[in-house]
Amino acid sequence: MAGKGSGKLFDLLNVDELAIQKESRNIGYFFDSCEGGNGAAEAIFSDLIKFAAASYA
Repeated sequence: MAGKGSGKLFDLLNVDELAIQKESRNIGYFFDSCEGGNGAAEAIFSDLIKFAAASYA
C-alpha cells in the first residue's frame, strides 16, 4: 500500500502491529508508526472485516 498519488491509502511502513496470546485468545494491536500518526491504523480497523475475509479466502 503506497502513499498519496498511487491510489492506495497509506504506506505499510506507517503501520506496525503486535500480536499477543492472552489465556486462550489471540489479541492484535495495530498502530501508526509515524510521528503524530496518519490515520492508517484507523483505516485498518474500519475495514477489519474485509481484511479478515480476504485472509480467510
